[in-house]
This record gives sequence, structure tokens and C-alpha cells, in this order.
Amino acid sequence: MNGYTLLDLAKSLDPNGILVDVASTLRQASPLFEHMPWIQANGLDTHTFSVETKLPEIGVRRLNQGVPVSKGSKTQRVETLYRYEGWSEHDVIEIDMAPNPKQYRYDMDIAYFSALAMQANKDLYYANPSLKADIGKSKGLATRLSKINGENVFSVGGTGSNLSSIYIVKQHVTGCTLAYPKGLKNVGIYKDDKGVQTKQYTDDDGVERALDVYRTKIGLALGLVVQKENYIARVGNISTDTGSTATKGKDIIDAVNKAMNRIGDGPGDVRIYCSTGVKDILDQYISEKQIITNNTADPFGRFIMNRAGANWYLDKQIACNEKLIK
Repeated sequence: MNGYTLLDLAKSLDPNGILVDVASTLRQASPLFEHMPWIQANGLDTHTFSVETKLPEIGVRRLNQGVPVSKGSKTQRVETLYRYEGWSEHDVIEIDMAPNPKQYRYDMDIAYFSALAMQANKDLYYANPSLKADIGKSKGLATRLSKINGENVFSVGGTGSNLSSIYIVKQHVTGCTLAYPKGLKNVGIYKDDKGVQTKQYTDDDGVERALDVYRTKIGLALGLVVQKENYIARVGNISTDTGSTATKGKDIIDAVNKAMNRIGDGPGDVRIYCSTGVKDILDQYISEKQIITNNTADPFGRFIMNRAGANWYLDKQIACNEKLIK
């Protein structure tokens, strides 16, 4: 088993409550939230693990002769966990006039998680803790895979301003996973009803105003944990231009095949994620090659095809204006 998804954990902890509703909302917003396994971190805001850097040497045993004593070496790495938090706020009149105020307010609060999920999903690709806006976040996939190396980062040679990438992720609790903070029984999801509060503010004309609102604090705590660097890969510099400079579907497939050949051995499910611009190219390729696709396994219509030994999915949070990688 590759691990429990967020929805699996939510069903086991709170089968009829908010966790399942939020987990369902998150998985609709992002295929990563649908597919990735989750673990409980060993810290409140970090997850520490050991990585084997050198294997022990193995000798040949001969009669009356021992083998050299050898041992491997390991190093510790730390991944950062972070929290998204926001306020769902609605005029009491709007809520109280609804046919079912309690349900209406609940639905509005749950919908707020969609915006949270989209930001979290974007950061899983592009968060860069060296930037002021991303301080405290864990590195996104693009940040980890930012230099062409012929091992897990490849280029198809596109140039210009309309560049995108394909991200390959082998998902397993011992390879690439998501984590929530230690000790949180709600798998990192929280919703705190603050009831009715008076909101005071100054409008655009400088007039001081006050109104009563229902307020709910919502949040999600998580971090991307990559314990095996060869469980992730990127095919970048894909031109999504519509003219003759657009990258060809065959070139994408060839580059993905190279990346897949270098994905690490071991347990896990490999999935491939791409942007809308890359999907447009792939749709044309699928049509020209008459590739049969089966979309029945994906309830959200994001499945594209099975190629190079993995399922391909559309993720709209992958940008089509990425910087050129070198």
C-alpha cells in the first residue's frame, strides 16, 4: 500500500463530519490532493528524516577468511510544514434570510476551502522559501527541480514567454508525500466558528461603518516531503505557443520517457501532471496518433492518457508562463 490519501484519513477520523467535506473540496480543486499520500510529521512545524548517502560495502566470504567490516552512512534532512489560514465572513442578514441558515453558512465556509486549496496547490509547485513572499513554506516541485541535469530535470528546447513544464511524481509515504503536523487529529484541517462579531471599518469615502457578521476561521497545515529525490522529475521549457514555435507532442513524449527511465526504483505510483497549454498539445497528439484514452477512473475529468507507463493528469495550477530553466 502506498499510503492513505487525505480523503482516506478524513473518512477514518470523521466519517460524517467536516473533515470529509473539506477533503472532498480539496481533492476537487487539485489532483495532487486527490492522489498524494499523507503522513503525520514527527514535529509541529517540521518533519525530519534520514537519507542514505552511502551503502555499506559487501565482501566475498571465503573459507577461513572473513570479510571487511563496512557500514553505510546517512544524513538528516528537514522539511518545513506551514499553515494556510483565512476568515470566512458573511453579513448576518445574508445568512439569516436563507431558508436554512445553518446549512447555508456551513456551505459558504466549505466553499472558502476551495480558494485555500488552489493557493496550496500552486505552492506545491512554485513555493520558493528564499523569496520574501514564501518564507516559511516548503520548496515546491519547480523550485526543487530548477536546473537541467539529465537525471530528473530535462528540457525540450522551447523558448519565449509561454513556457510550461510536466511534473512527474512517484507517490509513496517513504518517497514523496504530504505531511500534517504532529499531534493534530484533524489531519491539519481546522475550522473555528467565532459566531457573530461586530466588524468596524472605514469605507473608500472615509466613513466609519460597523456591521454584524458571522466569522469562521479556517485553515490547513501541511508540507511537501521528498525523502527520495529520484522520485520526482520535471520536463521543462515546453513552448505552449499556438504557432510553429510550439513544442511538438512527440518531443514531449520522448523527454518524458527519458525522465521515466530515471525515476527511482521502489514502491509507489507514478503520476504525471501538466498545464492546460501542454494538454492542448497532447490533445492534438492523441488525435493524430489515435490513442485510446479511458476517463472512467477520474471523477473530475482531469485524466488525459496513459503513456510512458503512467497516467497523465491536467492540473490547472501549473503555469504556462514559467521562466526558462537552464
